[in-house]
Amino acid sequence: MDAKLFEAFKLNMQQIKHNTKMHIFLLLTIMCTAIILDAYAGRLQVQDNWLNNSINIAYVLACLSIALFPRAGATITIIIAITCTCIPIIDSSNMVFGVAAAFGIGFCLIRPWIMLPLALLYTVANFLMSLMHGLPLSTAMAMTIAQSIGSVIGYGIKRYRHEAERQKLELRLQTLKERNETMERDRIIARQMHDELTNDLTYIITVAETRLMDADGVEQETLNKLSDRAKDALDCAHQAIDMLRHKDYSSLDEQINNTTLWDEIITGIIQRNRLDLAQMGYNGTVSIQGIEYANSYGKKVCDEVCSLLQELFFNIRKHCSRQDGDYSLSIEVNHTFLNIIQMNSIASIPSLTQSNRGLAIHRDIIGRLGGTFTTSAEDGTWILKVAIPSPESGSK
Repeated sequence: MDAKLFEAFKLNMQQIKHNTKMHIFLLLTIMCTAIILDAYAGRLQVQDNWLNNSINIAYVLACLSIALFPRAGATITIIIAITCTCIPIIDSSNMVFGVAAAFGIGFCLIRPWIMLPLALLYTVANFLMSLMHGLPLSTAMAMTIAQSIGSVIGYGIKRYRHEAERQKLELRLQTLKERNETMERDRIIARQMHDELTNDLTYIITVAETRLMDADGVEQETLNKLSDRAKDALDCAHQAIDMLRHKDYSSLDEQINNTTLWDEIITGIIQRNRLDLAQMGYNGTVSIQGIEYANSYGKKVCDEVCSLLQELFFNIRKHCSRQDGDYSLSIEVNHTFLNIIQMNSIASIPSLTQSNRGLAIHRDIIGRLGGTFTTSAEDGTWILKVAIPSPESGSK
């Protein structure tokens, strides 16, 4: 678990670094464009007045600093523009596009109650100095319009970001709510399984082991099988309950995935169920090819195959005709696909009620694994075909 947290933290830090670099590049591009536009419009020229040259240098540096320090850089750029506007001996007409960009970035990143007084002060200073010194109002209007456009764009981006964050937060809250509801539902199911299913299985095991004391011969063998099956079912029920309680099995799953020989497990399931069917009078053929490749398919696929095989053998007992008693199972595994074909004769009257829930569940799981699941009934014969791609071939 600690390794996973560290990996998630590492990925998060890498994403933050990537986003920071992108933001710096974007802001640097915006400010360089603004400075170039100021220079192209005939401003930021080298002058004989050393004071104006020094102010121009400070203005350019302040604009460029926005890329690294957006809030501080934008504020400093705006303050330089306002100060220069209020000093008659300094030519502030060269500060248009850079100031407009600074206002846009400021309204995007800084609180409005800080930016609004600066915008108002900048506008008043421009018009007031134009009136006091008899300068044309067109220059002040142009600078005000540029500053207003930048401010509106910046504030619009800020509102858009806030709305996106709000929607993201609502989605996160909805996801958490649904997750909590799912966990609560799973806990209720786990409690019902524990109170009813596991208690009934324990009762069956107790009765079978009690009868074993007085049984002999065939009855003893039957009771032993009944007890073993009930114990296996009880273990599966306990595992299902633990999963419904959302216990963490990540490290255990990884260990199982690395050590389990799935070919042996699959072969054992087939042999055990085939023997049981033979004792019940069912005669069938089983063909297994390339089962050694099953270990390369991973836990998810092999676990589903084991569960599907249990379901298929159980369905044979439910639906196969005892008069004919014929069934066949073919498993072929290679580097690219795991194929299963199962056929059996259909009884006119099934021995158990048909629910169709089991195969529907397996069809959904196999579909999520990228496989195909088809069934058909022809001339009194049930045919099931499954094909699951290997993880390696599915990822190519």
